[in-house]
Amino acid sequence: LFVLGQANFTSGGAATTQSGLYGPDDMDYDSVNSRLFVSDEFNNRVMAFSVPANATSSINGENALFVLGQANFTSGGAATTQAGINAPDDATYDTTNNRLFVSDTNNNRIMVFSVPSNATSSINGENAQNNIGQSSWTSSITGNTQNTFAGVESPHAYDPTNNVLFSYEYNLSNHTSGCIVLQLNMIHITTASLPSGAVGTAYSQGVSVTQTQGSSQTYSVSSGMLPAGLSLNSATGVISGTPTTATTSASVTIEADDNFTGTGIFFDRATYTMNIVAAPT
Repeated sequence: LFVLGQANFTSGGAATTQSGLYGPDDMDYDSVNSRLFVSDEFNNRVMAFSVPANATSSINGENALFVLGQANFTSGGAATTQAGINAPDDATYDTTNNRLFVSDTNNNRIMVFSVPSNATSSINGENAQNNIGQSSWTSSITGNTQNTFAGVESPHAYDPTNNVLFSYEYNLSNHTSGCIVLQLNMIHITTASLPSGAVGTAYSQGVSVTQTQGSSQTYSVSSGMLPAGLSLNSATGVISGTPTTATTSASVTIEADDNFTGTGIFFDRATYTMNIVAAPT
């Protein structure tokens, strides 16, 4: 149907450009936003291409929308930094929270990038939100423990319901040793719904989380608004106060952050519909 990385079906040269590739490995397709993420291994980057569901040869050799791991489309050096990667093998996109998980194989880590649905080249070379496998942005230690990797190959699948990532790991020095599938549990909001309240009556309801591993957890309203008179405690996740106005179907999204010293956060979000009834008479 079409080819990416080359202008036509009879070319095959490596390139470090906005449309070229050098050693592409695995891919992931974002069907919601019609984007293909390609791990361009020898250029130490991930390229994102616009690929509509009905794409034809008219997109042959098209330019990428943006690049991660490099500051621009003409750089290809390996790096162990918050923005750099070394030999990416695969990527998995989380359409619920707009995150791209990238296996940074030679750095023995998975990088987590924020990739909005309408992302453009303005995010080229952006810093990662966090990483899995290293305690800092400049370390790349190898290990076969519960929190280290020995050559992470692929974040193969993401479960948005439980905020769980599944990844395949192999030992770089011995491919017959350490070949395992890892289940990586990130912070997860377990509160399914919030009870109704009444005008003039004190309200208190906590947002519960599991799978926490960070040094602390914080909470915030990421979109929408709480009903008038209510507020969210950023340290405990408790919504409390005395409602002042009746409302139906007020939508609010709560974000719970798991904070890691030296790297960043992992998060989960849950959207609730809240009802506040009039004061009893």
